[in-house]
Amino acid sequence: MMDQDFIRDKVPMTKMEVRAVTLAYLQLEAGHTFLDIGAGTGSITVEAARNNRQLKVFAIEKNPLALELIDLNLKKYGLKEVALISGVAPLDTGQVPACDRVFIGGTGGHMKEIIDWLTKEILTDQAVLVMNVITIENLNEGMKALYDYGFVEVEGSSLSSARLSLLGDLHYFRPENPCYILKGVWRKKCQNSLE
Repeated sequence: MMDQDFIRDKVPMTKMEVRAVTLAYLQLEAGHTFLDIGAGTGSITVEAARNNRQLKVFAIEKNPLALELIDLNLKKYGLKEVALISGVAPLDTGQVPACDRVFIGGTGGHMKEIIDWLTKEILTDQAVLVMNVITIENLNEGMKALYDYGFVEVEGSSLSSARLSLLGDLHYFRPENPCYILKGVWRKKCQNSLE
């Protein structure tokens, strides 16, 4: 989907190029339960649900304006089955089931607490966790957390893209904000054997 396909306002949105790589890392399949933490405008949630109607999708967002935008984007594409949760992760687990795939788009400064919650209560065996960060500090914290919590198959990408734009009567490629994408696989059986 193109960025202009989403209803937007002054809420951060994962851009098209980053969404494509993020969704590739998530490896979403029919029957998976997918959780989007810090869903923003819902671009990852909407594209994931729209591309695979058999997904069970949950999205957590704390910003009231963002929640409205996610709801509008879900309605625009007829995605009635997505569970939209107002709140800050980590949440009471009664609101979120065990998940095969998790995307962290925003942490509100609670990355360690979120990953702790995910590993103890949410992630199934072989679950894939993907996170997008834009600051070096969050990149370092995310990498450390993945290794500290015992994720395997850790990999990532650094994306810098540019979009064709007009500059007066001429064209140029306007740079987008760079983004780091991290991925890890959670192996519950390995964790249990280490305890």
